[in-house]
Amino acid sequence: MDAEEYRADSRDSWEQAAKGWTSRREDMQASALPVSQRLIEGAALKPGHEVLEVAAGLGDTGLLAASLVKPGGRVVIPDGADAMVEAAKAHAEAVGADNVEVRQMEAEWLDVQTASFDAVLSRWGYMLLADPEAALREARRGLKPGGRIALAVWAPMQENPWIGVIQAQLLGRGLA
Repeated sequence: MDAEEYRADSRDSWEQAAKGWTSRREDMQASALPVSQRLIEGAALKPGHEVLEVAAGLGDTGLLAASLVKPGGRVVIPDGADAMVEAAKAHAEAVGADNVEVRQMEAEWLDVQTASFDAVLSRWGYMLLADPEAALREARRGLKPGGRIALAVWAPMQENPWIGVIQAQLLGRGLA
């Protein structure tokens, strides 16, 4: 696999998918909410914590975390696709998340200070990266001592045959 070609194709796909994901946000978040909640529980978030949601897409998990780290905490919500970043910014503004920063950033080379976050979250992001190992090293670099990483990924297709049904539904709705 050519990693740069994979990244470019992936970014292009997410740029195109952002509109569909945005229009179906409520449905998607409702079905994914238990996963987001589990990630947040695993991260053991507290008021004042600094949180990074890597490969955030629309940033729904980070937006849930934002209310838990108040007062004094903040959440950085990056994604590699500009259209996803713009959609996440618009939603953060719409819900009044004033302790959230949304910006374009690649998971494999995080533009963050070393040891600056109490938690790193990612719901279904790392499994889609060209180099998940590099992204995990970057996440670890960004964590403060004692910080937590909470990730959710799917197992390979052969272990999750139902994912083919979900992909077909997303493609039929213009979401993938």
